[in-house]
Amino acid sequence: MFKYVEMLFQHWIRFALLIVVLPAIAGGASLLVFQGKTGSAQVWVDNPSYFGTVSTASGWNQYLTPAQNTVDSLTQLVATQSYYDKLGARLLADHTVANASERDSVLAEVQTQLKISSNGSHLINLSVECPRASICIDVLTTTIAVHRDWLIETEKNQATVASQFYTGQLQLAQQRLTQAVDALNSYTAAHPTPQLQVRPPDPAQDRLQSDVNVSQAQVNTIQDKMQNIQFSMEAAGEIDQTALRVIDPPRVKSGRFTSTTKKLALMIGGGAVVPGLLYLFVLGWLDRTARNPRELETRLGVRVVSTIGNLLSEKAP
Repeated sequence: MFKYVEMLFQHWIRFALLIVVLPAIAGGASLLVFQGKTGSAQVWVDNPSYFGTVSTASGWNQYLTPAQNTVDSLTQLVATQSYYDKLGARLLADHTVANASERDSVLAEVQTQLKISSNGSHLINLSVECPRASICIDVLTTTIAVHRDWLIETEKNQATVASQFYTGQLQLAQQRLTQAVDALNSYTAAHPTPQLQVRPPDPAQDRLQSDVNVSQAQVNTIQDKMQNIQFSMEAAGEIDQTALRVIDPPRVKSGRFTSTTKKLALMIGGGAVVPGLLYLFVLGWLDRTARNPRELETRLGVRVVSTIGNLLSEKAP
């Protein structure tokens, strides 16, 4: 090790060029050549509850703003394999990437470069760093589409469950109405009122008539709810125009030293150090100079009896 340190200081100019100057030039050049792209988009979100009969959207915290709830939902959605499958399929379909290997590399970068944040109570900011503009556009477009599809599917699932529940409730209400009407008709037939006479008060008949009215009101209420649910299912497809609106479409800014570009510059700069280190190793391997008695003993296999000092440094008698 001492030999390499000695040679490093002995030829410090050339090693400064190889180990310091060359990597700095290579890293700086890569920053200029491989400038990354930064894509961004802004989305306005509202609570989609007005489509159905629920007070809040499924999975949303009623104490958080729509933007905060959306950030939470998106953060979980983009962590799923389904999201990356859709993104990978879009990248290949749009010919944004050349092959599956490049697709996998892009997907690996998206996991760390995609940022989702809220700006106020309704505004969502999406940003991503990519090597090319087309990749940024596909990533942002797919992310928005995945969240829209999730909202539509959630609304339809809620409507389906509610429809199944109220269908059973409607059947029971119609049965109770039929029973109440039958009981009233049977009682009226058993207790006819003579013509041209005013019917005297009959508490039993009044109670049966009240049962019919209550049952009919329950049937009407459930039917109204089922109509609202059917409207919710039909309107769910229009959720992108109401609960989810793209304020600023995906756009790309270039000429930025993104984190991906900086990582690439560090890798290239680090790789440029290798030739200097190899050169140092070769010089050390070619240098056979013995620097101390122990090194001579190792090479010659003979014990050193004594050493002669530097004759040039000694003064003549």
